[in-house]
Amino acid sequence: MIRVAAAAVLLSLSGCTGLLAAGSATGAIGGGWAIANQIIGSVDSTIHTACGEYQKGGAAAEALVAAGLVRADATAKVRVIEEYGDAACADPPRGDALSTAIWLGELAGQIVTLTTLKPAT
Repeated sequence: MIRVAAAAVLLSLSGCTGLLAAGSATGAIGGGWAIANQIIGSVDSTIHTACGEYQKGGAAAEALVAAGLVRADATAKVRVIEEYGDAACADPPRGDALSTAIWLGELAGQIVTLTTLKPAT
């Protein structure tokens, strides 16, 4: 009787092994999706933050241009840079979000540099 009960327990445990493995795989897949969602959220957040900072710089540049405080040659360059930055924020490129954020920071820096150039004498 004890041998039969022990055999029944062993069989039931070995039958559960497949279910445990399936549960582990499902948990791993679910964990993978959670990580992917977190990465996507992080990418969106990185791009969103970079675009916000870029747009602040762009708004300041626009105010200086509108006030006539920026050289004409620099104004044309600011407009071209803004086209690239605005397009990147409207439809961020796929790939490395950090590189895109750094690039947007560089664009903002270029705008600041161009809007602070002293008039030619």
